[in-house]
Amino acid sequence: MGVMTKTGDHGTTGVSGKRVEKDSLIIETLGVLDELQSSIILVQSENQLDRSTWESLTFDLVRFCSLLAGFEVKDFDALKRIEYLEGEIARCQDVFKGFVYPFDDVRNARLHWLRAIVRRAERQVVRLGKTQELPVGLSVYLNRLSDYVFTRMEFPMK
Repeated sequence: MGVMTKTGDHGTTGVSGKRVEKDSLIIETLGVLDELQSSIILVQSENQLDRSTWESLTFDLVRFCSLLAGFEVKDFDALKRIEYLEGEIARCQDVFKGFVYPFDDVRNARLHWLRAIVRRAERQVVRLGKTQELPVGLSVYLNRLSDYVFTRMEFPMK
C-alpha cells in the first residue's frame, strides 16, 4: 500500500467504506483519538512509565478507532479493558491527594496535560454519540482513562 494515494486531495477521506468530508464529526473524532494515542506515547517515553501498561492503553484506543471506522476487531473486550482500568485506579488511589497544579514538576505536568487531552477526546466522543452509534464502552473507557492518568501523578509533588 502506498502512502501517497492522492484520494484525499479534494477534502475527503475514506472511512466505513465510503468517502466523507475531512472535517466531518467522525473524522474529527478519529483525529482527536489519534492525537491522544500519540500523546500517551510521548508522555510514556519522556517519563519512562511502565511501557507495557501504556502500550496496552494505546492499542485499546487503536482498536476503538478501528471499530469507529467500521472495521471488525477480533479478541477485544472493551468491558474487560474498562475493568482493568478500574482495577488500576483502585490500586493507585491510596496515594491520591486531590486535584493539583504541578507547576514545578515536569513529569506530573505531562500527565496533567495528557489528562486534559483524554477529557477532550471524551467530549468529542460524546458529541459523535449524538449522531451515530458508538463502539460499546468507548465513552466509559475514556472516562476511566482520564481517572487513571490522574492517579499516575506522583505525590508529594517535588
